Amino acid sequence: MPRRAAILMFLAVGLACGLTGGPAAAARIDTFPSPADSVQGLAARLQSAAPGDTLLLNPGTYRGSFTLRSGVSLIGIAGPDSTIIDAAGDRYCLFGRGIDSTTTIAGLTLQNGRRPHANSGGGGIYLHRSSPLIINNVFRDHLGYLGPGVYTNYDCRPVIAFNVFRDNEGYLGGAISAYQDCAPLVYNNLIFDNSAVSGGGILALNSCPVIYANTIVGNAASSGGGGIYCDSSPALIVENVLAYNRGESAVFQLDDDAPATFRGNQVWENEGGAAGGVCSDYVGTDGNIRRRPRFLDREGQHLLPEEEAQAGARLWRGDPLPEVPDSVLVLWRDWLRSHDAD
Repeated sequence: MPRRAAILMFLAVGLACGLTGGPAAAARIDTFPSPADSVQGLAARLQSAAPGDTLLLNPGTYRGSFTLRSGVSLIGIAGPDSTIIDAAGDRYCLFGRGIDSTTTIAGLTLQNGRRPHANSGGGGIYLHRSSPLIINNVFRDHLGYLGPGVYTNYDCRPVIAFNVFRDNEGYLGGAISAYQDCAPLVYNNLIFDNSAVSGGGILALNSCPVIYANTIVGNAASSGGGGIYCDSSPALIVENVLAYNRGESAVFQLDDDAPATFRGNQVWENEGGAAGGVCSDYVGTDGNIRRRPRFLDREGQHLLPEEEAQAGARLWRGDPLPEVPDSVLVLWRDWLRSHDAD
C-alpha cells in the first residue's frame, strides 16, 4: 500500500478517535475504485457505510452532489491536487445533516457548486446541525448566497483547518459563513481572492466562531468586511494575517452588543483600514500589529513584494497531513464555554 494511502487511513480513524476519546467500533476502510463507477455508486456507498467506516477516493473527478453520513469519513487518497468532487454548476458538492465530530472530510478539491438563491449556501459543503472535521481540502469556483465554500447553518461546531479557499463568490460571506448559533473553529486556512457583498472571506451572523492563524488576503466585499464581517457574533480573532483585502475594512462589525476579540493579528494595506462599522481599531492593542507579511512559496522562498497580492496558491505552504494542536482545541472549547456556545 502506498505510504500516503496508509497515512490517510490513519488520519481518518485516528483523528476521529482523538476528538471523541475512543476508538470507533468495527471500523472498516473501503476504497472507491474510480469516477467511472458512477455518481450513483459513490452515493450508494456513502449511505451503506456504517459509523466508523472510512471511504477512500482514488484520483479522478467525481461529478455530482453527495450526502454525507455521520461517522463515515471521506478522504482523497492522493490529496486535493488529483481528487476532485465537481458539482458541475448544480447545487453543492457535499451536504451534511446531523454529522458528528467522528466524520472527517480530507484531501479533496471541491469545485463548481451553485447555491445562489436567497438564504441558500454551501456550494462546497452545506452543514446543518453538524460538526465534522474538514481538513486539507481546496474549495474553489463556488457561487452561493451564504458561504459558497462552507456554509454552517444552525447549531454547527465543525473544525475547518488547513484548507484553501479561492475564487469563490457569495452574497453573505465569500468563503465561509457561520449562520445562526454556529461556532466553528476556523484554523490555519488560506482564504484568498474570494468576494461577497459582506464578508469577502468570512461572515458570522448570530454565531461564535474562533478564527485562528489564517491567512486572509486579497478578498473583496462591496459593503463591509473585505476579510471578516461579524453581526451579533462575539468572534475570537487570533494570530491571523489580514492583508490586501478590499471593502471598507479588513474586519467589519455591525453592532457593539457582541464585540469581537482581537489578539496578535498582523494587518497590512487593507482598503479602509483594519476596522469598520462599530469595530474599534484594534491595531496596537493585545499584540495586534501593522506589518507587511513575508509570504513564502512552496519551496520556502520569499515572494517579491509585487507578487504578494497576486500570489495565489503559492501562499499556501504546510504539512499535507497536519493536525490541529491540542492547545488550539482547548482554547476553542473554552471560548465556546465562556459564551454558552458549547
